[in-house]
Amino acid sequence: RSLSPFNSNKRLVLKNKLRKTDKINLSRNSLNEEAIISLAQQIKNSKEKLKEIKLIKCGINNEGATLLLKALESCVKLNFVNLANNSLDDKIVNNIINFLKKNNSVTSCYFTNNNFTTGSKEVIKSYNRNGKIKIFI
Repeated sequence: RSLSPFNSNKRLVLKNKLRKTDKINLSRNSLNEEAIISLAQQIKNSKEKLKEIKLIKCGINNEGATLLLKALESCVKLNFVNLANNSLDDKIVNNIINFLKKNNSVTSCYFTNNNFTTGSKEVIKSYNRNGKIKIFI
């Protein structure tokens, strides 16, 4: 099952459906701190099912991404993560690397169009588990 974008009127529906879904696409939805905390908690509750998450252009900052990456670490079937077009910068590089080290199922990650310097992009790209992860940055 796949979960598509939601609005504030459907926030409770999101909580109920997330446990049953294996794909989350909340792209182009502005996610405030409350929504990110709720989403991170629901990800932890669905760690056995989740395979794909797309959070493109959601206004996610380093703190929000840190919460989400921490929740995604234990998702045993997760293979695709897209955090493109958000507000991430060099301060989150270590958290991204830690996520990639701890989650052995991820095969593709997108971090394009964020605010990383060239050096940070290279650090992230260099961690690809011997070619087992495609990292786009």
